[in-house]
Amino acid sequence: MKNRFSAFPCAAAAVSDSGVAEKTKYISYRLDSLIAFSGGNSESFRQIMNSLIRSCKINVKLFSVCLQEKDDEGISELSHKMLTLFRHLEAAEIVEMLALLAQKKSAFMGSPYYYRLGRSVLEMIETLIQTIQKNEPAINYSV
Repeated sequence: MKNRFSAFPCAAAAVSDSGVAEKTKYISYRLDSLIAFSGGNSESFRQIMNSLIRSCKINVKLFSVCLQEKDDEGISELSHKMLTLFRHLEAAEIVEMLALLAQKKSAFMGSPYYYRLGRSVLEMIETLIQTIQKNEPAINYSV
């Protein structure tokens, strides 16, 4: 099993001179540590990925509800819980945002910025899940 690295476009965009959003930010992830954890065994890797992504999908649904209800404690707890997966995926951009949201009693908790950050990371996570599912089609990710 070879090492895997990917980058995908995310919805973060800048406005050009014409006023049109053009610039796309790329979010990277790596599967190397999960491949190593599986011992290079394809079946073990498939099972690990299946479990992690299924769990992530459940957490994403809960995270979305917490954002809608402005449940700061729920957002913080789920952010903390999801950090491990995204550290394993080496998705630094997502890890950075989740780490901010996971901080209990932060100065910006409950602010409009806090919820915008939450919506942004949720979008990035959903895009990453879709990308992984597309790149690893042999794995059953259904919840």
